[in-house]
This record gives sequence, C-alpha cells and structure tokens, in this order.
Amino acid sequence: MNVLIVEDDTDQANLLKLALESENKNSTIVYDGKQALDVIEKDEFDLVICDLNIPLINGTTLLKKSRGLKIFTPFILMSGYFPSGFIQKTKSNYSDVEFLEKPIEVEEIVRMMEVFA
Repeated sequence: MNVLIVEDDTDQANLLKLALESENKNSTIVYDGKQALDVIEKDEFDLVICDLNIPLINGTTLLKKSRGLKIFTPFILMSGYFPSGFIQKTKSNYSDVEFLEKPIEVEEIVRMMEVFA
C-alpha cells in the first residue's frame, strides 16, 4: 500500500510514517495542501491521510479538488476537532472518507487502512 501523508506538524508526520513503515506500508510526506495536490496529480496512492487544517489548501478543499480531477483515492481526514455536522455532511458527499480525531492511535489508522485495502 502506498500512502500519502499530508501533515504540517513534522513530528506528527514522522510518527505516522514510522507507524506505517512498521506495518510494511510505503509513505510519502508533504507539509501543505498545495504540495499534496501536486503529488496526487503526478503519483498514484492507495490512501491519503490528511490533517484537516493544513496550510495553503485545507484538507476538505484538497479532497474536493482531487475529486474534481477524477482522482478517487480514499482519504482519512484527521483533526483535533471536527465542527458540528462536518463528518455527516462530508460522508454524505464522499463515501470513501474516514475521520480520525487527534491524538492518533496507530491501531486506529491500521484498522482504517484495512477498510480501504
């Protein structure tokens, strides 16, 4: 499985990468939404793990833009806080999106990856 990690917190991004490597998953890290969109257009990923509040293009906009480009890679959106109704609204628009509240548990990411595998 090839995973794109979109996280502006370098420590968090590196922890995610290590967790994925421990599960024998390949991963690429980018630190903002613009970089993520550029990489998504060029490379193929099996999953995008993306912080909701990233610089330049936020996680929700990244999801919308990728779908507009006919790129249907599943997303896991992460945040310390999801606004009321956000998860329901997003799930009604996109069936291949999961949500993960920070702090992140490695076991939860692994479980979610298995759903998309």
